[in-house]
Amino acid sequence: MRNAKSLGLIALASLTLLTGCQAVPWNYSYDLAMQSAARQRKRVVVLFATASSPECREMDWTVFTDAKVREMMREFVPVRQDFFVNRPEADKLGVTQVPTLVVLRPDGTVAGTHVGKLSPEDLRFFLIKNRFN
Repeated sequence: MRNAKSLGLIALASLTLLTGCQAVPWNYSYDLAMQSAARQRKRVVVLFATASSPECREMDWTVFTDAKVREMMREFVPVRQDFFVNRPEADKLGVTQVPTLVVLRPDGTVAGTHVGKLSPEDLRFFLIKNRFN
């Protein structure tokens, strides 16, 4: 299982470089992102995605490269998880399809969830709505 997870992280990192979605500085470790959020007193934005999803790829190109989205994401600790590789985290958060975004408080409780593709404007609204609730 550890090798599969490592391969998944390598594949996802490679996809990130190929798709240009590095516009958002994604973390790829859920546990490290949660630790960082606790230290920084920030919320975590978890994106569950797959390399094969057209909606995920479209968000990479049109949403996560948007300057206003990138700026707003600085207020959070962003973490990207491959849905198939990181099933324990997906199951724990009730994620059943991609793309799914989950905003977590530093203590790990869910502040908000969105299933499906978002436009840059809709993502910014989702983040604003779940920033302090």
